[in-house]
Amino acid sequence: MLAKPCERSKYRVLGVGDMREFIAQFTKEKLFDDNDVRRIGDDFYLVSAELAKTLKKVRLPPLAAGLYLGRQNVKTAKPGLDLLQMLAKTDAKRVWLNDKGAWLFVCRRPALKESITRAGAKPGELVLVLTERDECIGYGLFDGKQVKNYYDIGDFLRRERTTKRF
Repeated sequence: MLAKPCERSKYRVLGVGDMREFIAQFTKEKLFDDNDVRRIGDDFYLVSAELAKTLKKVRLPPLAAGLYLGRQNVKTAKPGLDLLQMLAKTDAKRVWLNDKGAWLFVCRRPALKESITRAGAKPGELVLVLTERDECIGYGLFDGKQVKNYYDIGDFLRRERTTKRF
């Protein structure tokens, strides 16, 4: 079953059969062997050979195992920060932001042209968004003038908010 396209773009984000397609939007390098990826519920994990042997010995199904790569459910799909960090170590398409732009990006705002210090991508491509210190803070669509925010590291904190703000 293939993943549904992301509501905010024409790109596939992450799915059972198309994780390679998602990675290929950023780089041609192979990050890991497909046999090492396990699906547990809606989540995908990179599992080492040693951990896979241990999982076979355990009788109960695991809740999580290995390096978290992302989540796929019926409506949405999101790559994990670990997958984005792995992509950042490759020759992936990237955009670097100054500190102010990085903060705004993490707050779910687009990265405007004046915040972009370097760009290693063409307009219309998905890019990893990095700080000036090469820290991956998310990804988005680069249109030549700005980067539309598709996912950032602040997402985790926004999802964990349980109380309503006044």
